[in-house]
Amino acid sequence: MQTCLNRQLAPDAVGKEVVCGLCEQDTPLGIVNAHIVGPRSEDLGIACPSCITLLGRWMPDRFVTIEECQQAVREHPEPVFASLEELSRAEDAGTFDDAYWASWLDRAHS
Repeated sequence: MQTCLNRQLAPDAVGKEVVCGLCEQDTPLGIVNAHIVGPRSEDLGIACPSCITLLGRWMPDRFVTIEECQQAVREHPEPVFASLEELSRAEDAGTFDDAYWASWLDRAHS
């Protein structure tokens, strides 16, 4: 298992409550979220800030730290698309896939 950072695609989901894939507590979606990836690359959901903090301290080579999440938000303060309409236009123009894959941030975030 590991965590990966991902920018929110559109602003409509920011703040929406989801259940943490680890502790099962409600947590709001942010501009950048830590996705939990299982051993067979399955998506296990979003990690809440408490779980990110604990896992990042425990095994920072496998799990992003809360500091990395905060830095990613500073570097990417907005969703990938400014609106659902912009996202839809990207789908129509055939540029959505590139934007989607670019929304997954590496550990350097740059």
